[in-house]
Amino acid sequence: MALLTLVLTSGVAVAVDKNDGDVIGEYKTVVALSNGANWGTEYGLLEYQCVAYAKRFYTKLLDTSKWTGLASAYQYYTNAEARGLTPYPNGGSMSPQPDDILSFRGGTNGHVAIITEVGENYVNVIEQNVKRNDAMGPPNHQIPYNKATNMIGDENGLRTDIGLYVQGWIRKDAWSFNDGKMDNLNMAERWEAHYVESSSVGTDGKYRIDPGIDPWIQHDGLSLDSNNYNAIEINMASNAPDGMGKIYFTTSGSSTYDENKHIDFYATNDGNWRTYTVYMKNHPWWSGTIIGIRIDPATTGKPGTDNTDIIGFD
Repeated sequence: MALLTLVLTSGVAVAVDKNDGDVIGEYKTVVALSNGANWGTEYGLLEYQCVAYAKRFYTKLLDTSKWTGLASAYQYYTNAEARGLTPYPNGGSMSPQPDDILSFRGGTNGHVAIITEVGENYVNVIEQNVKRNDAMGPPNHQIPYNKATNMIGDENGLRTDIGLYVQGWIRKDAWSFNDGKMDNLNMAERWEAHYVESSSVGTDGKYRIDPGIDPWIQHDGLSLDSNNYNAIEINMASNAPDGMGKIYFTTSGSSTYDENKHIDFYATNDGNWRTYTVYMKNHPWWSGTIIGIRIDPATTGKPGTDNTDIIGFD
């Protein structure tokens, strides 16, 4: 005789809440961590708070590590320029883009998140300490966006689900070479020099190269919406033999530097500091996301001349 036991189940999985430190999201290899039972509060370890994710993201991917002295999230927007970042107000003329820090005011400390996607009528973000079990994606981390007015949130900039107002967004789109406390690559803010005899960042915050033949500096790993930028501005002084400069760029759709994606410019090579504005908007390949910029300040240098042909960037 056989005994048959039949067990019926609902087939519904029971969700298990995340503990503090558990991974609840990932964007561009940077993970977001749960604040566990303390979610939505200022309690728990600092590494689980909203500001910790913004710090990790910008430090790892964009090499912006000047975060000391900021105790609360709302301070990120008002102190952005002192940290080498550019703030853009909610409802202003500059559109948000992926990788921006989205900054909120209200409550005790405000809030920050990282924008991961900009849609026609929404932005998606990744953020810590808003939910216990997830950090990104709709519905919990999608915010209304009016593309016509560049307003994130409701008509007053309010994000209704957390009751905070969007101050604006912050991004890295300028480089000042002025932090002498970091190693030389970080002082150059990830601009790498090629075909040079030497390169260094001085205490005056200027990045100087002693060019060899066909010198250039290059910055990859960018994420700049081409629709937001019409030109590249360079503050430069040159003693190179010629002033025939070029700017090359790469995009998410064409990721190699080549002659199809460059614009020529002329730099006066008398050693005096000047600002050059090179207009990029009308170039047929200047579209989509700009992921790399290369600046060739001259055709050639004077190899072996012991710094008599220095080119500087500020």
